[in-house]
Amino acid sequence: MKKMMTLLAITCLFFISCDKSEKTEYNTLKNSEWSLNYLFCLDETREEYFMKPKTQETVWGNFLFFSKNGTFKSYYKSDCGNDLFRTVNGKSKQVSDTEVSISVESVHYYDATSGFPAKEWIEYRDGKPIYFTISKIDNENMLLSKK
Repeated sequence: MKKMMTLLAITCLFFISCDKSEKTEYNTLKNSEWSLNYLFCLDETREEYFMKPKTQETVWGNFLFFSKNGTFKSYYKSDCGNDLFRTVNGKSKQVSDTEVSISVESVHYYDATSGFPAKEWIEYRDGKPIYFTISKIDNENMLLSKK
């Protein structure tokens, strides 16, 4: 009986120690906002995006926000404040220091040409993962390249 209890205790310890696998969490992009050269993932054929950190001085242009909860939002902000443009929404997961998986869920379109309130419509995308390589250009700027 004593041998059986010892064997059971050793088996339990083995399984507990095996279950403590450490997951590495990569957070280069998590909870960050960037200024980009193009609206991120609007055009599915675009291969690269140049990114630099958004600053307080960067008030208009294309932006990309990666949230803490694994979502992203890419949008355009106008210098005149009339921000009725396209917005891309989806999920993101950084899978390594040099790779991120992006799933575009929807694109929101706005049309104010016929007056206000602006017309709004949503295009839903398939949400298939798109993988990008993260390349650091210098201490601040990065390039996302489609794999």
